[in-house]
Amino acid sequence: MTRIEGDSALIVTREKDRITNVIYNMPTARDFKGVIIGQQVKDLPKIVPRICGICPVAHRIGAVKAIESASEVSIPPVAELLRELALLGEIIRSHTYSVFFSTLPDIMYLTDQISRQDILGIDRTQPRLLPIAIKLYNCAETLITATAGNTNMAFNLIPGGLMQNITITQQQELIQQLHATLSGIKWTKEYYGWLLNEIEGEIQKYTLPQPRYISCFDTHKNRFYGTDQIEFISEDGSQSKFSCAEFSEFLVEQDLPEAPTKIIYAESNKRLNNLLAGPHARLAALQTKSTKSKESLRNIPNLFYSGLLRIDEIEFAITNAIKLLETEWQTGEDVSVALEPQISIGASAVEAPRGTLLYRININDVGRIEDIDIRVPTELNASAITLIVKKVMTACLDLGWSNDQILERAKMAVRCFDPCVSCATHTDIRFRD
Repeated sequence: MTRIEGDSALIVTREKDRITNVIYNMPTARDFKGVIIGQQVKDLPKIVPRICGICPVAHRIGAVKAIESASEVSIPPVAELLRELALLGEIIRSHTYSVFFSTLPDIMYLTDQISRQDILGIDRTQPRLLPIAIKLYNCAETLITATAGNTNMAFNLIPGGLMQNITITQQQELIQQLHATLSGIKWTKEYYGWLLNEIEGEIQKYTLPQPRYISCFDTHKNRFYGTDQIEFISEDGSQSKFSCAEFSEFLVEQDLPEAPTKIIYAESNKRLNNLLAGPHARLAALQTKSTKSKESLRNIPNLFYSGLLRIDEIEFAITNAIKLLETEWQTGEDVSVALEPQISIGASAVEAPRGTLLYRININDVGRIEDIDIRVPTELNASAITLIVKKVMTACLDLGWSNDQILERAKMAVRCFDPCVSCATHTDIRFRD
């Protein structure tokens, strides 16, 4: 699978009519260690946006928050607000890519409305979709550029805050542009829900059993900017929390010889086989907050329904961005504070579009990075990817489907997780006896 971060492989072992093993082998963000260790800590925010071309804002914020944690400084409230706006822009952009260019083509293919799984096929079948997608994407690009500086390096986001504030003109233009996208995303939600009802029986294969969610979404402020606490939320609603500075201790790696880059996470030596980050985890955190009970969550993680959750999050990002721009933002406030990195350890947690992003850095006495640990959502979801692919392929085998049909459904399962792995549309399939 050709991914933004490099090639990955989905290795499936089949013995006659039984899937015996599934391994998702992928490059990890820790591959950047060799480049980062020994660099000046001030250069970290310039390097990490290159880890992922879909989520550069989240990676940059993760890095600067870790530096600020090590320096024990608090940034001005308006700087935190503007960073949240940049993240909301990235949520809109990433989810737009995922929904309109990945999940919707798959759903429309399953309803036999189109034979080609691409945006042009969608446009021929439902002409309203492509203009909505373009408007959302352009709006997201404008919001990111205004707040983060640009859309791929986010250079305006620096340790201590931001380089510069946005202007009143930008503020008004953003509010106007965001308002113009609301009717389109609301219509898309209705259309997506209708399509799901059409294929209700088919998508039952994509339900992940008994998940345990991981999230740092700030449910009190409804911010993707995250908190310094990471939550595990079980299916029954029970919670456990730990500091983002401690994630290396709570999320233990277990190497498998057949897939050296695959990560399985464990807490206190107990495997979390169904660990799930992203929209489902954020919804679970919100449900747990609202019910304040130990009752089972209503959120059953069907992977095709994650597209509907992404649409909900696009709408939330738009309305919340409007609210922040209209009611909380002030032009005359300071947007940065001075800081001096010191010998210490810093950590951060951010809700990237596809889920929780974790950073932990160790700074030495000459201001260089002595060690770094980065956990990205794709890694957190790696075990869930293998489980859902095995479940889908096994169900298809039981129905007597051909290899081509089975592999098509497996690729759909992978594409449900996030835009980056959705590059699995470019897949080289090799059979080996």
